[in-house]
This record gives sequence, C-alpha cells and structure tokens, in this order.
Amino acid sequence: MRLNYKILLPLMGSGILLFACLIGNHLVSAQTTATVTPVVHKSLAEQLGFTAPQLDDLQQHGMSEVAENVPFTAYGHDYHLVHIWPASIDDRINLGLGKVLLFQVDGAIAKLIWRVNADVILTYLSGNKIGRNWPIPGDWEQNGKINFGIYYVAVNTCSQNFSYLDVYTLNANGAITSRLSKIIPAGYVVESLEKGKNGSLLLRAVDIRGFSSRMNFASCRGPISDRYFELIGRSLSDVSAQHIDTYISRIGDLVYDLTTWQPQAVSDPERDSKLYAGKLMELQMIYDALGQRDNGYALMKSLATQALDANHIKRDTYLDKVFLPAMTQLYVQHQLLVPPEFVGAKPMETLDFYP
Repeated sequence: MRLNYKILLPLMGSGILLFACLIGNHLVSAQTTATVTPVVHKSLAEQLGFTAPQLDDLQQHGMSEVAENVPFTAYGHDYHLVHIWPASIDDRINLGLGKVLLFQVDGAIAKLIWRVNADVILTYLSGNKIGRNWPIPGDWEQNGKINFGIYYVAVNTCSQNFSYLDVYTLNANGAITSRLSKIIPAGYVVESLEKGKNGSLLLRAVDIRGFSSRMNFASCRGPISDRYFELIGRSLSDVSAQHIDTYISRIGDLVYDLTTWQPQAVSDPERDSKLYAGKLMELQMIYDALGQRDNGYALMKSLATQALDANHIKRDTYLDKVFLPAMTQLYVQHQLLVPPEFVGAKPMETLDFYP
C-alpha cells in the first residue's frame, strides 16, 4: 500500500524529540533522543503583545505557551485568533492540549469574544504546518462577513475519530456562528477549502460513510474517498466530476496494486480477499464521484475476475461470495454504493461532524 506521510507535529521536552506523522488519517509517533535547547519563558501577555484577564488565568493553570497566533483586521477592529497550550509534553498529557481563543484587541487590554476547548484534540489555525489548505481569516465569500478555519486533528490510530476542518463566521456584532453546520451531510469531513469565483467556496471532503466496514481495508476502517463540493450561500453542490485530474494518480495506484497483487495475508485467504475487495470498493467510489458508475463497475468486475482466474485471490472467499454479489445488486438496482454488510435493511453508520 502506498502511504502518504505528512509530518504533523515536532514536540520537544526532557531530552526526547517526538515526531507525529499522519498516515492516511491515522496519527502515529516515533521518538529519538535529542539535545534540548533551553527556552526562555515569557508570559502569555509578552508572547502575544496584549493583556487580558483570561491570559492570567490560563497561565496560572499551566497553559503557558502560544502555539499559534493569527492576527487579522475586521469591522474596524484588530483580532487575534490564538491557540494556547502547556509548554511541556508532560503537561500536555496531564492538562490537555490547550484552548483556542479569539480576542478583539483595540488597545493594551484585549476582550475575549469566543473560545473553544481543545483539551483532547490537536488544533491548527492555519494549514501550512499540516499540508492542508484554507484561507487566512477574511471575507472569503464577498458578503462582508469574516470567515476563519480551525483544523481538528484526531490523535489516535483508528479512524473512529477523524481529523476535519471546521469553518466559523465572525459577524459584525462579535457573534461567532458555524458556517458548515447543517450543510455538510453526515458521513463527510472537510479536509481543505479554497475561495472560488463570485464568492463561492470549493471544499475537498472525505466520504467516510464506509469507514466502519468489516472489510478491514486499512487498519480499523473500510474504504474512503475524496469528494469536491461547491458552497454558495447554503447551497452545496457535488462538483467532483470537474476535478478528474485530482483522481488520476489514485486511480493509477489502485489499478497497479490490483493488477500486481501479492497476498497481504498468506495464511489468511479470507482476510486477503477482504483487503482486495476494499481497494476495489475505493476504485468504485472514485468512479461514482466522477459520475462514471458504469465504467467503474465494469472495471471492478474485470479486475476481480482476473484476480480470481489467476488465483491471486482464492475462490469461495469474501471477494466472490460476498463482495461481488452485493456490488452487482447495488449496480442493477441503481442504489447508493455502500459496503456489502450495509446492503439491504441494515442502516449504514454515519458520523455527523457538522450538526
């Protein structure tokens, strides 16, 4: 399997340098020894350049380091979107991963107008550290309102908790509202966002509706796939077919893996069959996203037949006994593409990140 490694977080403390990496949607870590450079500790007020009663309170409770500070101007005021957390790794384990706060700064003393607890999840206020894209705070939609994004990173090795981007709107009266609430359907998480034409927003989301499949496609999840949506006002349109170039590389990787298949679990043909079916499922999901279900189904059938005929996948296992009959049923009946165990009356579990 080709894995996309992205370094998320270098942390230093007590002579140990920790590297956290994202593999697909999973966070894993490794450690090496390193020499720690002494850090001169400044107060939160000194780090930020303004004071606020909340900063003193956070400092007293062990939140002593500014992880990120994103300043911007709106409605005639200066604002600072900040992430504050404990300075040491041990304290992050014991006290949590910090707070996200939005201050209105019109002088030396700032006014807190909004906060989010980030105790059990990593947060990023800009995408340059994690390979995700969204604009800096501003009037993204050309409607006079200010949007900003926060990326929440799941710190575990199982995708029951997905990482996702959320978007908020700062209104002229100082109120903060969720921009994506009740717009992004259940079963999708937004990964990145860019400004489009005439105030539209282009969102890249991940279809995670099949993550709980027992196909065990990767670690503890079933197949997932990217989708592209255009957001105008409260209208969300699937525009994945307009971005076919972004899928070409993944299609090529999947076809290569499926046509040169080597057993992943030699002693367990059933599991190997499920792994193969998982890649076929992802391939079909991509073709569905591109509006080419007929071509996707034909390619899936052809690849499965070749694998069975060449004995790369054993017959009378999951692929030919469960997967192919289920996919044929969904195709013939023009039904939503779902993992085999959700075909029929049993509903598919979906998580809603934007309620």
